[in-house]
Amino acid sequence: MKKSTIIAWSFVAIIVLSFVSVIVLNFAKGGSGGETANKDNAPTSLDSDVKLMKTIDNGGNIIFSPFSIKMAFMMAANGASGATKQEILDAFGVSDLDSFNQSAKNASAVIESEERSEYDTDRKTMAFEIGNSIWLNKDYEAPTFANVVFSPQFTAKVQEFFHGVSNVVGKANRVTAVNAWIEEKTHGKIVGALPDSDDFDYMSALVNTIYFKAEWANQFTEAATQKRMFTNKNGTTASVDFMNKTEGMGYFENGKFQAVEIPYYTGSDAQISMFIFLPKKTSSEIDANDMSAVFANKTSENVNLSIPKFKTEFKDTGIKDKLAQLGIVEAFNGERAQFGGTYDNLPAGFNAYIGFVIHQAYIEIDENGTEAAATTIIGGKNLAIAIPPTPKEFVADHPFTYVIRDNSSGDVYFMGKIVSF
Repeated sequence: MKKSTIIAWSFVAIIVLSFVSVIVLNFAKGGSGGETANKDNAPTSLDSDVKLMKTIDNGGNIIFSPFSIKMAFMMAANGASGATKQEILDAFGVSDLDSFNQSAKNASAVIESEERSEYDTDRKTMAFEIGNSIWLNKDYEAPTFANVVFSPQFTAKVQEFFHGVSNVVGKANRVTAVNAWIEEKTHGKIVGALPDSDDFDYMSALVNTIYFKAEWANQFTEAATQKRMFTNKNGTTASVDFMNKTEGMGYFENGKFQAVEIPYYTGSDAQISMFIFLPKKTSSEIDANDMSAVFANKTSENVNLSIPKFKTEFKDTGIKDKLAQLGIVEAFNGERAQFGGTYDNLPAGFNAYIGFVIHQAYIEIDENGTEAAATTIIGGKNLAIAIPPTPKEFVADHPFTYVIRDNSSGDVYFMGKIVSF
């Protein structure tokens, strides 16, 4: 009888944003792992992000973190080999795991050196916190796996490159301990990510969390917020609070869609922005090429901006099947998965594979950008011209796509859609 090794994820995003990704590994009897992988036509990271959004799209409002999912799987890749490892790398557009590991380590160092993990309402600096952890369930199918431990090499990589912590749990706290850690790391925005069910039992779990909280560089004023009708995906309408302002910002337009860039104030050299992509026809889908065009070709324009306030929560406990559409197949196969580098003392005749993946996310957008903060006006000096140009009109009153992106690294931290209220 096959036993699943489960990897579970959960995420939360808010502007405040919070995310958590959990990957759970279980064991299947028999199997020695696959041998080959096809490297042809590996997607770029942005290709993977957009394709993943399409696969998890349930027809409603969605929010997820491509960055968090990638981070959790890259931890898993450090204990994988052969086709299993290569498929994971290809699916997320990673050409070299060692280079990714070093980038992850460097990113953590930058975050710490810039003291970006504390949200200070006086300085208006952003909070940007990444948490990684690995969990071993010592009571899983006892006594069969009683001697299994994480390998020293795998643990060392998680600690060095991902600043991760290693934990041992038992039957009594295998769920509560993981959920408590996630809730703490996401400041209470992700609760109960790992279900307390036999269907989600695990031998080991790899968990990534992201928490992001920041103000807009130039905030909206509450006095300018007004009711406006939003046309939902199904053609119905809803009266929604729309935030309004006119200022200079990144702008792009072609025959298919409009896009704007709304920057956050980070209090550091980091350049993080929300991009909103507004199709001119509700039937149009935004793809990776559209996003790349905006990132590369946006110009500074004076814009009359009107966007709705919104809050979205999203959870998918069946994301494993959707990740298979990105080409991750071997990792989910109990007989062919190759995660031998993750453990020591694995009993003969058993093989580790990913049993399930959980993704959970939360986002809330308002006039300040975050839950609450004082008004600060920063930037916009380049717009001091004698006669302002006629503003571009950008009214997000029908379904749109959005991303939150690090403009320095190109990483997409969060991605989602608003299609109805």
